[in-house]
Amino acid sequence: MQSQILANLDCPDARWRVMGGSWENWRWKKNLKFTPRADVDEKTVEKLIAANCGECWVNQVPTASGLLDRTSETHCNIDLVCRVGEHSYEFIELKYDDATPLFAAFELLKYVLLFLVSRERREVLRYSYEQSPLIWARSLNLVVLAPHEYYAPFSFKWLESEIETALKSLSDAEVALGFAFEQMPWPHNRDCQAALKHRSRVYHV
Repeated sequence: MQSQILANLDCPDARWRVMGGSWENWRWKKNLKFTPRADVDEKTVEKLIAANCGECWVNQVPTASGLLDRTSETHCNIDLVCRVGEHSYEFIELKYDDATPLFAAFELLKYVLLFLVSRERREVLRYSYEQSPLIWARSLNLVVLAPHEYYAPFSFKWLESEIETALKSLSDAEVALGFAFEQMPWPHNRDCQAALKHRSRVYHV
C-alpha cells in the first residue's frame, strides 16, 4: 500500500508538484453540513458526534485531496478524529452495517500510511501547522468503532494483533501508532454522548 502511494505521488504530472497539497488536508475543522435523515445511520452519528460531543471532535478530515489532480481522492476522508491529548489523536472509522471490520481496518491503514508519507514530505507539500495541524501529531491510535453486532460474525483478534505489531515497526521517535477494534451501543436515540461513554475494546488484551 505504501509503495503504491509513493508511486502515485512520484508521477511527473501529479498536481502537488505545482500546487502543493490542499490546505484542506489534515485540517482541524468540523464539517457539519448535513441533510437530516430518518434513519440513525453512520453519517448521522458521525455528524452528531462532531456537533454535540465537544471541541475535541472533528469529522470528514481530508487526507489526499488535490495531490494527484483536481478530482482524485477528494473523498478519502477520515470519518472522525478525536483529540485525546496534546498532539495525540484517534483516527476513527465509524461503521454500522456497511462492509466488514476487515474493510474498515484497511481504510484506516490507508489513512495512516498517507499520514506518514505526508508527514515525511510536509515541506514539499507545503503544509503548515496552522492549516494542517494533524500532520504534527505525535501519537495516533487507529480505531474501528461499531456496534457489537457488527463484529459478531467475525473473530479478528488475530488481525488486531498483527496490525498492532506492524504499526509498531512504523512508529518512530516522532510518532507512536496503535490500533484497536472498539464497540459501542448504537445511538438509535441520537444520544451520542451516552453511547461514547460505553466505548470498549472488542477483544480484551
